[in-house]
Amino acid sequence: MGVAGTHFRVYVDSDSLWFTLNASWNGSAWARDSTSWFCGGFRFSRSDFEFLHEDTFAATFTTWNRTWILPFRGTPNSAFVTTGAIEEIGRCGIESHNTYNATRNMAVGATTSLRELQRLLRDLDHEKQTAVQQAWLQPWRRS
Repeated sequence: MGVAGTHFRVYVDSDSLWFTLNASWNGSAWARDSTSWFCGGFRFSRSDFEFLHEDTFAATFTTWNRTWILPFRGTPNSAFVTTGAIEEIGRCGIESHNTYNATRNMAVGATTSLRELQRLLRDLDHEKQTAVQQAWLQPWRRS
């Protein structure tokens, strides 16, 4: 359905439901309808949701050169996993202050990029797992 650069297709295989624009599956590779337009789509499966993008203008391709996956199980399971060149534009911030009284009021704040926040959380999780493993292996060293 659609015109050359925007043919929309829906595919179902044993694992996923695919929605594609400007790309059709020929049995062994994705075939571009028009080499003047990028290909895109998204895929639902039992374990993840994935956005797809291909911008090399090749007539056929076997892998999407940029993907953005949200896994539903495994690790990580609450953050997008990306492939290809992607620019992070976004920040996460927090601001607070102590409202005890005017003579003791103090404001605090912090901000970080979303990618750095994800790295921080992953590093903290790794440190926690390491500490738990060390406590398990050397219970006499607990303080």
